[in-house]
Order: sequence, then structure tokens, then C-alpha cells
Amino acid sequence: MKLFKTFISKKNGEIVVWRSYLIGAWQVGVNNCDQTTIYTNRIWKKLTQKLALKHENICTVLIGGLGGGGHLSIVKKFFPNSRVDVIEHDPVMIDIARIYRMYKPSKDIKIIEGDMFAVLPTLTTKYDLICVDLFFGEEPSPITVKNESLKLLTNSLSQDGILVINMYKRKEFFEIIKLHFQYAEEYQYRDSHLGMFWN
Repeated sequence: MKLFKTFISKKNGEIVVWRSYLIGAWQVGVNNCDQTTIYTNRIWKKLTQKLALKHENICTVLIGGLGGGGHLSIVKKFFPNSRVDVIEHDPVMIDIARIYRMYKPSKDIKIIEGDMFAVLPTLTTKYDLICVDLFFGEEPSPITVKNESLKLLTNSLSQDGILVINMYKRKEFFEIIKLHFQYAEEYQYRDSHLGMFWN
């Protein structure tokens, strides 16, 4: 048996929050696409664990797309001393993450409401890790791979910073992103393709 709650958002349309009595954790979906679920948490847990083994000194993190807050909780688990800024364009999603306690509030976590590539130029922090997880349904946001967006992301990284972008099934977009970085590594979990990029 499951508990369901539906929210209507001007930005995302129908947002569904549910919890199975067997699993216990709240999960979030938008238009039948996972935002924070067991599946998405496994993706980010495996990747973040991989990053933590090689880059334990990550202190500043920027996440583009709150998506219910699952990824945020995972980042804080593997980088507990990090300061994390999250940019989310949908106030309803921000409310859902807070109401259902999808992450543990902390003085080291800041949620910023706005469009990622409009907010980025206003931030002065250089980030050791930037994670981009922006989607319209199953499609990654096309603005992510525009030259202007990639320049903003590059300029927001610290000297040894790492950019992680989730492209789900559209791994061909990685070829565009690689043009802006010296090094790249791809990671796949089932149908999801994520890329790690650094200079």
C-alpha cells in the first residue's frame, strides 16, 4: 500500500509525492519521471561515493536542481564538512523537500530559488564540485550544453573543481561538454549517463 500526495506547480506541472509502507522513504516524481526515488538515490550515491574516494577535500558544492532533496542528502553524507548551495527554480519543489524532510537542514546548506544560469553570475564562490541535474521530463535542459552556460559553469569551478552533469539517456551531449574541459569520465547506471569533467 502507498500514500500519495499531488501538488500542482506552474513550473513543473503535476508533482507527486509518495511513500510505500515497505520502503518508508518519501519519493518525488514529476510527470511520471523520477526526481527523488530509490533509483535516483542509487545513481547519486554510487557516483558521490566514487568521487569521495578520489577527492576527499571537497569543501564547496553547488547543486543545480533540488529534485526533492535526495541528492543533497547524499552529498552531505559523503562530504559532511562541505558547504552546499542548491539552485532550484520551482518554489513548490522547495516546499516539498522542506515539508517532507527530504534533507536535514543545516547552516551549511543554502537553497536559492531561481534559474541556475541566471543565478550563477551573481555567486562569488568557486566550487570544488558542481552537480547539474536539470530536466524537462526525461529530457535534459538544452540550456545546459549552450556555450554560454558551460562557460558560466567553468568559471564557477575552483582550480581543481569537478563538474558532474546528468544527461540520462542523452549521452551524445557529452561530446559538446568535452570541448570545454581537458579531462572527462563517463559513468553509467542502468539507463542513466552522467559525466565528470575537469581541467
